[in-house]
Amino acid sequence: QGRIWQGSFKGGIVIYDPVTDKVIKLTKHAHQGGVRLIPASYIWHLSIDQQGNIWAAHNYGFMKIDPLTLEVDTLGQHPVLNKLPRKRGKYVLQDHTDRMWFGTHYSGLFRYDQQVNKLDTFNARDGLGNHCYELAEDHQGRIYVAHDRGFSIIDQQDSITHYSTLN
Repeated sequence: QGRIWQGSFKGGIVIYDPVTDKVIKLTKHAHQGGVRLIPASYIWHLSIDQQGNIWAAHNYGFMKIDPLTLEVDTLGQHPVLNKLPRKRGKYVLQDHTDRMWFGTHYSGLFRYDQQVNKLDTFNARDGLGNHCYELAEDHQGRIYVAHDRGFSIIDQQDSITHYSTLN
């Protein structure tokens, strides 16, 4: 809708509509002037999925927001995504096959495939760090993961190549 969404530290989410010159706030506390309450004040990352929903990584996990109604889904009622850790969410990404990737600060990386309703975990057991800072996808569908042990590349067959200061 041409609006600008901004996550902040302590202030929740601010949405600016340049057409109406209005600001909408989604906050954790009503006294901050928020029109909708969200579960966290610290927003680490915002992204948009192919259906137009806004996803937020925050201090207590992840949430999905309908950009039209501003309804907030904390994923607690989702049959699979409710298993995501309720710890610091750092990054969320939808890949070209519609799978959702969730990077966390304490529990590694999670991938949700909604076609088969399955949640996969990648973490220190797989050579990744448990602190995932950022994710990216290249044109071949490989996922690049920045984490506390360096960075890793996960290909379409889930083969993982790791890089650290040693290589």
